[in-house]
Amino acid sequence: MAVLRATDETGVYEIEGLGTKIRLLEWRAGSFYDTVQFASDGATAQSPGAQQFLFQNLQSKNRQFTNLDNNAGRLPALNELITNRVGAHALQAFGNTVISDSDIIKFVHAAYMRVSVNQTRIIFDKPLYTAQSGFGVTGSTTRNNTGVVTIGVPSAAAAPQLLVAQPIGPNDSIGTDSYIVLYNNNWITGANPSGGVLPTFATSVFCTVFLDGLIKKPATA
Repeated sequence: MAVLRATDETGVYEIEGLGTKIRLLEWRAGSFYDTVQFASDGATAQSPGAQQFLFQNLQSKNRQFTNLDNNAGRLPALNELITNRVGAHALQAFGNTVISDSDIIKFVHAAYMRVSVNQTRIIFDKPLYTAQSGFGVTGSTTRNNTGVVTIGVPSAAAAPQLLVAQPIGPNDSIGTDSYIVLYNNNWITGANPSGGVLPTFATSVFCTVFLDGLIKKPATA
């Protein structure tokens, strides 16, 4: 959660780095999130520049995979968010399919993620493996042909936070220029690995991206 500093007024706190004052009774810790899919037939490599936009294509998704209430590109109506952490979690299973550890490792090291507000305020712009969510399971297994991995540390509290918390309002766009992309790496020489070859996944790979922080209760609540 964003770092809060007590003020002289009971129940009112200042968000460090922003100077914004909030009445804690009107806010709660939480996150907005969305899930994207990189489809695979199990035999074909991903296309160069394969890209999935975040917080945008919400049709038919249930709350297991997004909580933006089909409000494409924006927060749900009347909601406000002050986010202090962007996290990405490559799903380790989907339905009855267990995503292999090799596919997760290939995906998080091939993917790049950008999250921006109104296309002008970039709050995350780095390789996906740096977006530690702290979610998922980690460790080892004796099951054949699989393993157990997650992005970064297995503790949400230990995942890195933004230097300065970022306010996002109901009229701000978060879906126009927020995406995960798989780039070519033609600068790599030699055949093993070949930079121009993107990963082939045994199954489709899914990734949920979280904007964690403080959520203001809707004005009508």
